[in-house]
Amino acid sequence: MFDFVVAVNDERTLESNFARSPILRDAATRVHLQRGYRCAAAAYNAGLDAATNEFVVFVHQDVYLPSAWQQAITTAIEQA
Repeated sequence: MFDFVVAVNDERTLESNFARSPILRDAATRVHLQRGYRCAAAAYNAGLDAATNEFVVFVHQDVYLPSAWQQAITTAIEQA
């Protein structure tokens, strides 16, 4: 259902935060870790080009998405 695009410039921050998010265990989730770009905008554009799921979420590497996040965003999308 989701593609996540993450601009990565600090592996420790990524592993301590976003990489621990429970939603990443969902087989339908695709993650595009964009490394080596000169700016976040370029990384996000490349990730968007690679995305195939219905929804694309741009996430900072220092964000942790708790287990309730998926249900909350799904409900918000349905209401919209």
